[in-house]
Amino acid sequence: MQRASILLVVLAIVLLIAGCGESPVTMTTVAPATTAAAAPTATAGVTTTAPDLTTITLAETTTTKPKELTAATIVAGLKAAGLPVSEVTEYTAENGPNELLGGPGQHAQKVNFADSKLEVPSDSDGTVEVFANEEDAKKRKEYVDGISKEMPALGYYIYQAGPYLLRVTYSVPPVRASDYEAAFLHILGEN
Repeated sequence: MQRASILLVVLAIVLLIAGCGESPVTMTTVAPATTAAAAPTATAGVTTTAPDLTTITLAETTTTKPKELTAATIVAGLKAAGLPVSEVTEYTAENGPNELLGGPGQHAQKVNFADSKLEVPSDSDGTVEVFANEEDAKKRKEYVDGISKEMPALGYYIYQAGPYLLRVTYSVPPVRASDYEAAFLHILGEN
C-alpha cells in the first residue's frame, strides 16, 4: 500500500513537471523481485509491462506553432505535392496588378500560378495571398466569395487558414481543387 502511495506521488510530480516541459517524459520504476506477477494492463497513462517493471509515458504537452511561410514557399509546396503548378509569378508592390499589395488591410504577399492540366492555362488559375493577420484574410475571402457567387465565370474556390488564402479558378475540376486544398492545409500544418 505504501509503495502505491509513493508511486502516485511520483506520478503527480512527473505530471507537474511534464506540464512545464517541451518533450515527452518517460519514467521507469523497478520494484523488488518479490512483487507478485501481474498481466500487462494500461490505465490512465500507466502501463504495467512486467511483474517488476512499471513504465509511465506522458505525451508531449507543448504545441509547435507552424513556422511562418511565404506565398512563394506555399506555391512551391503545392508543386512539390505533385499538383500541376506552372507559370509562377511573384508580385511585389511595384508589379502588383491592382495596387492593393502591401496596402492597409490588404495582402502583404501574392503569388499567382497556372494549372498546367487546364486546356488553356493562365497564370491566374491559382493565387496564394498572405495577410498581416487572420481577420484581413477573412475579409478578403468573403469579398472573393461574393464575386464568385455573382459572377461564377470569374469565380474561385477559396481556402483560408489563418492569414493565408489559396484561390483556385472554377475552371479546375472540383476533385483537383480539393487536392489543392488538402496540400495547402498540409503545408500549413492544418491537417
